[in-house]
Amino acid sequence: MKDIVWVCWDCVEAVGGKGKEGHMCTCHEGICDVCGEMKTVTEPRDFIVSRMSLMERQKELGNG
Repeated sequence: MKDIVWVCWDCVEAVGGKGKEGHMCTCHEGICDVCGEMKTVTEPRDFIVSRMSLMERQKELGNG
């Protein structure tokens, strides 16, 4: 399974995660390690989300 370094908002929201209130993050255009698509991404630590749920989504999408 590929390590999740970059994640997009769509994948975070798909597993029930959300951004941290009042938290700023640095984003860039890149490949999401969960869905494999070119999107605006940032690090998983910038969200309130379970890393395990992201890994499960990655596996479901066949991107692991």
